[in-house]
Amino acid sequence: MLIQLVFLLMGAELFVASPLLPPIAGDFGTSIAATAWVVTAFLGWLTRGDPWPTMSPA
Repeated sequence: MLIQLVFLLMGAELFVASPLLPPIAGDFGTSIAATAWVVTAFLGWLTRGDPWPTMSPA
């Protein structure tokens, strides 16, 4: 499971996110490197299983 997650993150970054980094960085006024770190963290968060958790009553 972990290896699949790693390959998913690598594939998403290399083929989807990488071409979008310069425009995203320009929109937010940050460096491309900083934007890449944030995109990597966000993709990791999305692939953890439940991207939009809901609060269940106790």
